[in-house]
Amino acid sequence: MKKIILVMIATVGLAFFNLSEAKAQGAELGVRIGNWGTAGVAIDGVLPLGRSNRLHADLVLFDSAIGASGYFDWKFKIADNFTFYPGIGAEAWIGSGVFALSVGAEIGFEYAFDFPVTVGIDWRPNIGIIKTSGFVGSSAGLNIRYRF
Repeated sequence: MKKIILVMIATVGLAFFNLSEAKAQGAELGVRIGNWGTAGVAIDGVLPLGRSNRLHADLVLFDSAIGASGYFDWKFKIADNFTFYPGIGAEAWIGSGVFALSVGAEIGFEYAFDFPVTVGIDWRPNIGIIKTSGFVGSSAGLNIRYRF
């Protein structure tokens, strides 16, 4: 199971770092500042999947663990450059002999400036499936990303 998660993380990472493809699709890469355990900062990326859908992924590194999340979002334009996005996805933590998995939702708003920067806020409530259990509603974050 750990190998599958690592392959998924590597695949998403390669998609974001193929800059010619990222530019053609309008990908975004930056940081998410918020509740990621003790780290507080994650690498945040968006890969469009058509006009109004996208993959929103995060990667966080700790001393002894790695965390990743992936959400499928639907985008709804509220006003010029201002978007609302709900989504569903999962979060995984691997390290120190521990594997944890949760499923969750994402609800956010973002503003795309006229220059290539997008700023947004989101909330990610989730429910632990493996190793952790119960509802966690405290995961909120600020996203700042560069648009290719």
